[in-house]
Amino acid sequence: MGSELEITGILKEVLTEADAHNPGKEHGEAEGEVEDAETPAAHEVLAENQAAAERVFFIEGLKVKEMTE
Repeated sequence: MGSELEITGILKEVLTEADAHNPGKEHGEAEGEVEDAETPAAHEVLAENQAAAERVFFIEGLKVKEMTE
């Protein structure tokens, strides 16, 4: 705490909960997934919330160097 650091890393975006459960796929395309009458409404709510959600990023640190004065 109070130190100046130089951090080398990769900037990554925090995935949404929906993406974490279904990475790289559109919702409703998973094999064996059963849709019911509420599925289209649920997809609409997910899409609206994702569009309005604040994007959150983090740095996956690879190298840290303490800066000296």
